Amino acid sequence: MKKVSLFVVAFLICTFSFAGPKDGYQIKVKINGLKDTTLLLGHHFGSNKYVVDTIRVNSNGAGVFQADSLLKGGVYLVILPGMTYFEILVTGSQRFSVETDKTDLLNKMRFSGSPENETYLNYQKYMGKVAEKSKTLQEQLKATKNADSTKILKDELKALNQEVRAESKKIVDANPGTFVANILKTMQYPEQPEWNIPQGTPGRDSLIWTKNYQFYKIHFWDNVDLSDARLLRTPSIESLLKQYFTNIVLQIPDSIITAADMVLAKAKANDEVFQYTLSYLLNEFQQSNIMGMDAVFVHLAKRYYLSGQTPWVDKPLLDKIKERVKKLEPNLIGEIAPELIMQTSEGTVTSLRYTVADYTILVFWEPDCGHCQKVIPEIWKIYQKYETKGVKVFAVYTQYDKEKWVNYINEHKLFWINAYDSEYNTNFRNLYDIYSTPVIYLLNKDKKIIAKRIGTDSLDELIGKLTEKQ
Repeated sequence: MKKVSLFVVAFLICTFSFAGPKDGYQIKVKINGLKDTTLLLGHHFGSNKYVVDTIRVNSNGAGVFQADSLLKGGVYLVILPGMTYFEILVTGSQRFSVETDKTDLLNKMRFSGSPENETYLNYQKYMGKVAEKSKTLQEQLKATKNADSTKILKDELKALNQEVRAESKKIVDANPGTFVANILKTMQYPEQPEWNIPQGTPGRDSLIWTKNYQFYKIHFWDNVDLSDARLLRTPSIESLLKQYFTNIVLQIPDSIITAADMVLAKAKANDEVFQYTLSYLLNEFQQSNIMGMDAVFVHLAKRYYLSGQTPWVDKPLLDKIKERVKKLEPNLIGEIAPELIMQTSEGTVTSLRYTVADYTILVFWEPDCGHCQKVIPEIWKIYQKYETKGVKVFAVYTQYDKEKWVNYINEHKLFWINAYDSEYNTNFRNLYDIYSTPVIYLLNKDKKIIAKRIGTDSLDELIGKLTEKQ
């Protein structure tokens, strides 16, 4: 018995668009042991669940979900009071019936008028038995201390996985081109070949690992039919995207960009899949906490959104994306830091570009900021630690009260390059995306950005590694 963890009634992408023939859907439901209550009809969409219809069942537990338009194909949920539910496939003919019992929704379920649902049901029952067997083996493995028993149990688990793979393949082969086949194929990861690397080859294990990784990365999407929009209404696509871009592709912007373009090229086989995939990736890398991933956001925005490939996006949103790109592009890692010509606390003029240093810590701050009051002394310690190794600090005051700023500098003896722009001629807030303080950048000798929005612990560690090489 399954429980709904999250569902909402409103759905951002209209469930009934692209509906096809106007013969409507009619799904008859009978749940023995249930009477005079409400049932909901929903569907998966990524990691969420959305409700699209509601009915009351009679005293016999019978009711009908129906409408004049067709539903989009996908894995749907019949949701009972208490938020328990069972799954049905909506695909092809949307006129069928399902009957079950509230005491055992899965094992007492039967369908009429939907052979594909019968196939899916049989698979679910099979996987239920596999899950029970796997759980028993896992518990035995956890409990045993005997090496021979451990090997036997691991072999049994491996054999069970192979059995599941064979059973899935059998169903796929028997039902080519069906939705149930496409669902099961998304669960079949590419089978790695045996690599002909002779025993005794130096670094053999490492070579095999590298070949397996490369093969897996290249063939990860082989079994996923991205032309089938029905898969969007399953948990599969979002899960695969998350796994691929988090665990498979190296967390380096250039690697992510290459992989994203490859997946999006495949997703273009279906407009709805392309829309979902692109939206997922843009949101994911806009919000990424990994340094440098804003470059992925900028790439996706410029290549797809700002080039006219997203007709579903309205102008106000496009304008926001364009503005965000404008603020991120000048300060991407690898770019030359935009020039800052500013006044110093002593009344002279200073230039970031002409600050001679092997490494420059560029920090934007203000004395009244509580976090700055904690971070600035930490930066001072780092500066003292690495000053003799060619490290300088270019500290930019972001506000306009010069007297308060100078007093704070003198009181705390912050004798590094202290700069400010009283007239805001440098446009530093936009050039460096400063919407809060403090913000720390690290620049190399050529004033190329090598780190941004970095914490002081990471800054100390990074400078330590960089100066070790000198």
